[in-house]
Amino acid sequence: MKIDFGFPKGSTKEDSKKITLRDIIWDLQDTAVPSGEKNRHNPDAINNNEYFTGAYSPIFMSRNRVKGWDEQAFTVQASGRQCQLHPQAPKMVKVGTNDCRFVEGKEYLYRRMTIREVARVQGFPDDFKFIYNDTNTAYKMIGNAVPVNLAYEIAIAIKMYLEGKGASVEIDREVIDAKEVNEKKVSTKSNDQGRAYEYAWMQTLYKALVELRKTRIVENSSLVANEKAWSLMDEDMQETFMISAGAAINTVLELEPKMAEIDNDELTLEFQKDGQGVKGDVRDIVIKRKDIEWEVGLSIKHNHDAVKHSRLSHKLDFGKEWFEMPCSDEYWSAIEPIFDLLKEEKANGTKWSEIEDKSQKVYIPLLQAFIDEVNLRKSWW
Repeated sequence: MKIDFGFPKGSTKEDSKKITLRDIIWDLQDTAVPSGEKNRHNPDAINNNEYFTGAYSPIFMSRNRVKGWDEQAFTVQASGRQCQLHPQAPKMVKVGTNDCRFVEGKEYLYRRMTIREVARVQGFPDDFKFIYNDTNTAYKMIGNAVPVNLAYEIAIAIKMYLEGKGASVEIDREVIDAKEVNEKKVSTKSNDQGRAYEYAWMQTLYKALVELRKTRIVENSSLVANEKAWSLMDEDMQETFMISAGAAINTVLELEPKMAEIDNDELTLEFQKDGQGVKGDVRDIVIKRKDIEWEVGLSIKHNHDAVKHSRLSHKLDFGKEWFEMPCSDEYWSAIEPIFDLLKEEKANGTKWSEIEDKSQKVYIPLLQAFIDEVNLRKSWW
C-alpha cells in the first residue's frame, strides 16, 4: 500500500496527563477477595475482583513489586503468580543483591492485585466480563492483551492513514528513535542475549536444586562468557530472562525427577562448550550425577526474529557423530523438503514468526524423521 506509517503520540504522553493507580483502582480495594481453593474462581468475588494466592518465588522477591498509589502500575504480567502487588502495601525493602523483603510488621498488607484491578490497568471497562475456572487463566488473558486504549489510539491512526489523512497524525519521534536503537541492539547482541538467557537458566536451576541436594556449577570458559554476557544486559532484560526461566523450572524438575532426587552424591551443572554443536550436541546445559552414571541436557533458546535452521541441519550427519554410523538414505529423503522450504523462506526474507503452520511444516516432520532414525539405530543394536 506504500504507506509510511508513523506511530502516534499517546494522549497521556506528558506526565501531567498520566493517570495513577489511585485514579483507576482505589474503589476496588474494599471488595477484593482471595481466590478459591487451588486458585480456582471464588464464587463470592464481585465482578472478577479476586486475587491469586500462594508463595512468592525467589525471582519475584528479587525486586520491589509495589508501586505507590500516586504512581503508574508496572507492566501487567500474563501470570497470577508473577502479578504485581497492591499499592496498599509499602514498597519492598532491598536487603541485598536480588533480595527484597516485605516491611516487617506490615506483611499482612502484601497481596497481588486482583483480576479486575489489572484489567483496569490494561484499560478494560468494568462491563467486560472474564470467564474462567482457574484464576491464572484470567491473569494470562489480561496480561497477553494489548492495552485497550493503546489499541484504540493505534487503530485511529491507521484509519487516518488509510483515509489519506496521515499528515494530521502526531508522530511520537521518541518511539521511532527507540525502535531504531533496539533493532540495532538486537542485531548486534543476539549472541550475548542467548548466552545471558542460558546464564539465567543456570542460576535458576542452581537455586532450585541446591535447596534439595548437593549441587555444584562447573567452572569453565563458557561460564565466564555467559556471565559476562549477563552483565551486559539491562535490568529489565535480566528480569525478563529470570521470569522466563523460573516459569519453566518446575516442569523441568517434574520431567526429570533424578535431578531433584535426594541423595548423597553430587549433581553438577555445566555449560556445554560451543564446539560440541558442530558434532550435533545441541545441549547448552549438561546435568550429571556421576555416581549413578546419569546425565541429561537442556537446549536453551531465546526468541529469534529471523529464520534459523535447527542443529538437525540439511548436512549434519548426527548418526555418524553419535553412533559412528551414517544416517540412512530414508532420513535424508525425509528432511530434504523441510530444509528446502526453510532455504526458500530465508531467501525471501521471511521472518520466522511469519511462517505459517510451523508445527506441521517444520517441527513435527523434522522431529519425526529424527525419532525414526534413532529407533532404526536401536533396532540394529
